[in-house]
Amino acid sequence: MTSILLIDEDRTLLAALTTLLESANYTVARALTDSAARQALRETPPDLVVLEVDFGRGAGWALLDEAVAAGTRVLVLSRHFRTEDVVRGLEAGATEYLAKPYRAEEVLSRIAVRLQQPAPLPVQVPTIAQTTAASSAPAPQEPGATPSELEVDATLPLGQRLRAARKARNISLVQANLETKIQMYYIQALEEEKYSLLPRGASTDALIQRYATFLGDDPNAALAEFRRLHHNEIEGPRDLAGQPVVRRRRWPLAIALLAIALLTCGLTAGALTYIFPTQTSNVVTNVRGLFAEPTPTPPPTPTLPPTAVPTATATETPPPTRTPTTTPTLTLTVVPPTATSPITGTVTP
Repeated sequence: MTSILLIDEDRTLLAALTTLLESANYTVARALTDSAARQALRETPPDLVVLEVDFGRGAGWALLDEAVAAGTRVLVLSRHFRTEDVVRGLEAGATEYLAKPYRAEEVLSRIAVRLQQPAPLPVQVPTIAQTTAASSAPAPQEPGATPSELEVDATLPLGQRLRAARKARNISLVQANLETKIQMYYIQALEEEKYSLLPRGASTDALIQRYATFLGDDPNAALAEFRRLHHNEIEGPRDLAGQPVVRRRRWPLAIALLAIALLTCGLTAGALTYIFPTQTSNVVTNVRGLFAEPTPTPPPTPTLPPTAVPTATATETPPPTRTPTTTPTLTLTVVPPTATSPITGTVTP
């Protein structure tokens, strides 16, 4: 049964593709990491690889080269479908390049067609020890060829010159990556003169010098040419005629506009004061009242609790009881007269 290896970080996509391919009677294996994909390619080489090149921070392009070098058909199924990406994938040896989101019928038909075609021949990639011995040995020459015929034209641009030097020495991108420890997509960006894809700073200078030294080019001259082509001095914006735009200072104009505005406000306020003096005075007073400091409020005086006033209670005195008065009794005492005393009468009350 035909085996297919799916290499992608999207678990949802892998599950959907697995269901689709298994329904078409394919044996499907999946790889979510760079190491798992390489192990699957070494241990059980599949009949076809469905690969996302934007995988593992650029490791997908390296896996594409390794799968093609191993003689495996590769169908690229990627979310990057720019023209340069398609051209790069097909030039690297991919048998097909499809875009995401995909159509199930189209994917099945493309896979069926590519499986009917013969697989690419494997490329023997030398080991590090072999490449070191080969680099120390003199480069093989074709019969009848002179050393001057194998030299690279020095008038070529930097990227084309480095690519020509690599091909003249029969060095693949994988071998250059193993030898120089430079990422493969950096080497491709340098040879294709896509300098914006390279890192910035001192690491780029070291990368260019290392790669130029590896290919037998002058590293200082290569670095100087790279700086001349890529590190241009920052220029001001240009107009359509190509002349630099002269930037004028605009702060004098701003000061003049501010002075005109203040003068206009002053004249307007003077005219209103002359025409409406009373209303203007009231407005000024109200405005001053808004910005005046508030008058401090005196603290409240403590209030003593009210003192209870004694209330005179009128007591009703009963009227005095009249005591009956004894009527004096007239007592008449009769004293017998004597010869010497007269008759005296005493009235006793």
